[in-house]
Formats: sequence, C-alpha cells, structure tokens
Amino acid sequence: MSNSIPTVGVIGLGMMGSGIAKSLIAANFDCVVTDLRSEIADTEPAFGERWRFTPEEIAQSADIVFVVVVDATQAEVVMFGPNGIAQGDHEGLVVCLCSTVEIADVEHLASMATPFRFELLDVGIAGGPDAAASGSLLTTIGGSPSAFDQASAALEAISVRAMYGGALGAGMSLKLLKNALSFSVMSAVHEVLLLGEQLGISSEVLAAVAKDTNLVDHFFWFPMARPSALPLDGSDEKAVASATHFAGIARKDVSAAIDLADRVGVDHRVLDLTRDRADEYFLLPATAKD
Repeated sequence: MSNSIPTVGVIGLGMMGSGIAKSLIAANFDCVVTDLRSEIADTEPAFGERWRFTPEEIAQSADIVFVVVVDATQAEVVMFGPNGIAQGDHEGLVVCLCSTVEIADVEHLASMATPFRFELLDVGIAGGPDAAASGSLLTTIGGSPSAFDQASAALEAISVRAMYGGALGAGMSLKLLKNALSFSVMSAVHEVLLLGEQLGISSEVLAAVAKDTNLVDHFFWFPMARPSALPLDGSDEKAVASATHFAGIARKDVSAAIDLADRVGVDHRVLDLTRDRADEYFLLPATAKD
C-alpha cells in the first residue's frame, strides 16, 4: 500500500472529520471514509463512492487513518472494537488520533496498540470546522519521527502548519496547553469586563483601551518571548531588580483593582491569583521575593 500518494482514511465525519476529509479530497488524495451514521454516504455526494462500512475496511485499504471521534471511549471502540482498525492492521499503517483526550488516554491506547503493527500518532487539531474544510488547521503531532514522516503529506494537506512536538503525547499536550491558555485568558477577560460594567464602564470602552494601549502585544507576547518560565537564577542583578520593580507595580495595581471589585461586590478570584503570584509571573528567584 505504499504508493507515491498514500491512501488516507477518515473515521468520524462530524464537523471536524467531514472538513478534514474534504480537504484531503481537494488535495487529490485517494480518500476513504466512514461514520456510524451511514446516511452520510447518501447526503454527502463527495463521500458516496469513497464510503467504507467499518473502520476495519478503512484500515485495510489505507496507509494513513485519521480518527476524528468525540472522546477516548469512541476512539478505543474504533481502534480495537469489533471490525475496528486493529482488525485491518498491516505493516506501514499510521493511525492519527485527532480526538482531544487526556494524555493518560493516549498512553492507554498506545499500550493497547503494542501487539499490532500500526503506529499511533496523537494529533491535536485547532481552528474549527471552517479551517478543517479549507486545509488550514493548526495541527500538533506526537509520535515516532518515522510515523510523522510517513503521515506528513496528509497532515500538511489539512494544516496551515503541522508542528511536530516529539514523542507520543506531545501533540495532545500542545493542544491542551493551547486550550488551557485560551480559556485562562477568557476567564481573566470576563472577570475584568464584569468589574468594568459594575463600575459603569462598558465592555466596548474597555476593549478600545486594551486595543489602543497595545495590551495584547505588551502583556501576552512579552512572557511568550522569554526563553523560559522558570525563575531567574539571580546572577543578573539588573534583571532581578527590573523583575522586582514590575512585580511590585503588578501587586499594587491589581490590589487597587481588587479594592474596586470589593466596593461593587464583584468576585475577583483571578485578580487574587494574579496579585498573589506576581513574583512568579515576573520570574523572581526565591531569594529575591518579599
């Protein structure tokens, strides 16, 4: 099954899987698909002649298989259940797990795959259905370099960028870190917007202030640009002095915002954490902390 253009299977044709399949077809891959909902074969003309009835049939005819199901339980059934991928196992098969699951689930599925010949990649996918359908997902991949190399053409066909993170689990770790960062930012923004509204300041006005002060570049990309999130080692006295100065400003200003929140009865758990961990955010070594 080693053609110059590999045969690629997609299992799970929901919003993301359907888009991934369409991107692969648009990139001229020989693509085969399946889903528990067999009516999709009739309602999606692009899938009709490519339809296979089981994951086993997909694996038998494919070099690379994308598993795009909801959770780890479904992934396990698709991979190892009756008529699953393992039943169609063959040398050179690469299975890309695209479901967002815990790292323990990746490890569990990898251990179940040990007796079989296929190789597993964990693939975090980000960007939503439109990006999936237009081949512009950001994909983060973990697994062996050889499996990544074999799947790279198909991964590039669905991606604006396919980022290889390292050993198995790295792809999902990167996806989960990205999601944790996204939702943490949303939590902080929500708390401050709510405080602004209780003070009579609209979200629109606060958004304009954030934009015109270039807040995102200054306070998001500044820590991202640092080579490490570990504390300074203390050898650079100028860097420690600067960090001490800005940590002090952060504590002072956030404490004042907390006072405002108390005045109007707004919860401020994110602000509390920001104030209490300011020294850590500015990388102060333990010996320099107040």
